Amino acid sequence: MPGIIMDEPLNRKQSQLQTCIAGLLGMGLMWLAHPPVGFSFLAWIAPLPLLSLVHRNQPLFRRDYVSLWLIGALFWFVALSGIRHAHPMLIPAWIVLAAYLGIYTPLFVGLTRVAWHGWRMPLVVAAPAVWIGLELARGYALSGFNGVMLGHTQANLPWMLQIADLGGTYAVSAVVMFVAAAMAVCLHCRRLSGTELSVVTARRRQVHAILNGTAVLAATLGYGLFRLSEADTVVSPEPMLKVALVQRDVEAVYEYSERRELETARKYFSGSRDAVSADPGVQLVVWPESSYTAAMPWRVLEDDFTVPADAGVTRSEIIAGVRDSQNMFQRRAADIQLGLTAASGRTQPPSLMVGCSVLRYVDGPVQAFSGVVTIDPTGKVPAWYGKRHLVMFGEYIPFANWFPWLYTVTPLQMGVTPGDAPIVADVKGVKVLPSVCFETMVERVTNRHLRQLASEGKPADLVVNVTNDGWFDDSAILEHHRRCSQLVAAAHHTPVLMAANGGPTVSIDSSGRVVGSLPHQDESFLIAAPQQDPRVSFYQRVGDWPARFATLLCIALAISGCRGWRRRKKQLPLPSVESPADPIGDAGSEPPLV
Repeated sequence: MPGIIMDEPLNRKQSQLQTCIAGLLGMGLMWLAHPPVGFSFLAWIAPLPLLSLVHRNQPLFRRDYVSLWLIGALFWFVALSGIRHAHPMLIPAWIVLAAYLGIYTPLFVGLTRVAWHGWRMPLVVAAPAVWIGLELARGYALSGFNGVMLGHTQANLPWMLQIADLGGTYAVSAVVMFVAAAMAVCLHCRRLSGTELSVVTARRRQVHAILNGTAVLAATLGYGLFRLSEADTVVSPEPMLKVALVQRDVEAVYEYSERRELETARKYFSGSRDAVSADPGVQLVVWPESSYTAAMPWRVLEDDFTVPADAGVTRSEIIAGVRDSQNMFQRRAADIQLGLTAASGRTQPPSLMVGCSVLRYVDGPVQAFSGVVTIDPTGKVPAWYGKRHLVMFGEYIPFANWFPWLYTVTPLQMGVTPGDAPIVADVKGVKVLPSVCFETMVERVTNRHLRQLASEGKPADLVVNVTNDGWFDDSAILEHHRRCSQLVAAAHHTPVLMAANGGPTVSIDSSGRVVGSLPHQDESFLIAAPQQDPRVSFYQRVGDWPARFATLLCIALAISGCRGWRRRKKQLPLPSVESPADPIGDAGSEPPLV
């Protein structure tokens, strides 16, 4: 890239300076492409400064990669700054997370350099493959983090999202990186024209790069327009359900308070009553995560449960207590539905799908779940779901199973148990997949649930996500969560509804388009009318396997790069005391990496 790459040999300081300029420019543009700014067009040029480092003929040294790591960590530190809103004690976790995610920036540059310089792979193949390989690794490593992917920058462009039904968000990321790599090739050939390349050769390569980039972009847009027009014809014009998504702005805190829980439930009941009054046709009312508990969790008794030795009660007493608690829970549900029936003027109340704590008595300690409880029009509980993907430091503390005292020195008073399996809740004949909190932000979780249910012959018609993003106030994390949910919807042709405390409360159609939303921190309700989409995507059939092959490629490149570095290190001559300084910054004392 002009102004970043130089032909003259560079000493280490010059190399580090140019690396810092390229890294800051590239990651700065990347940040502008994501929320809160959201200039999606910048995502197409943001990789260019990093790709200029790939094209650089002079090897990068250790300090160059350290600089890229620090710049990458700075990007994540700013992008995830909303974490600090949850609690001051999460600030160290925010810093550690940013430091960890920062390693993917030097990994991208280094592995792409190995692919291009060492394996002679075309840049338009190497850059997208390495990028999506690292994105998938990020989605699985250390419990997984799929937010702020390159493909998410295009969430507001529906024609770009449709390719997600072939390869998920990874496919959208690959297209953006492919086009950026084609532009990088053009700039590189222009720089070498008349020097290392003849003018004719340079222009021929530029034309090829332009044609490749244009062809991929045109094919993506054409496919997107085709899929959108197809949706207009195959998607049922009648809504599956009429759903009220209730949003309030209740401050999220770690400390338990029965009075606070009761007040939260009253606020959401008031919002539900307003919703059914405004639209008496509502068939399902959805409350966000934990908003329904009100000091009365839903209790489940397994047949094999055991009585702790120090419990001081008999087995029959526990059974009677759980039955009484279940009856009280369902009577309260019936009272709430009676109030909603009176407000709507209808004879039959709507069903409820609510975020509620669940306690399960099993063979061992009582298990606590962050759950979703489905309540039918009669006040009964036909199904409940326990959140499977838990948030580190928010719902559990690493190693606390071995060191329970960790819960006594943190705001988190106890850990949460991960759920067993995804479920389908039947609401008026519609198969609904419940999910909780960041299970749609860690996209692989919801993707896996949808694929698993389809393989079991229980494909979901609708995804309902209940979340409490009030922890993060009105930060960019809310927008990141929404964009992840949009890509889940587009990838599986399945509508996604989100009911959130503080936002984002949103209705997303099966093409990933936002058809209705509430302003963040607004206290209101959203009436959603999701439509059934009969299409089954290729991505739902094959899952992440194409991206997994890209991750395997990254592993192979990493092994190749390490071997090459060790080989060069052994071959370097020992520096002579009488020899003059190396013109490239005494490189003999520090072997180049890649």
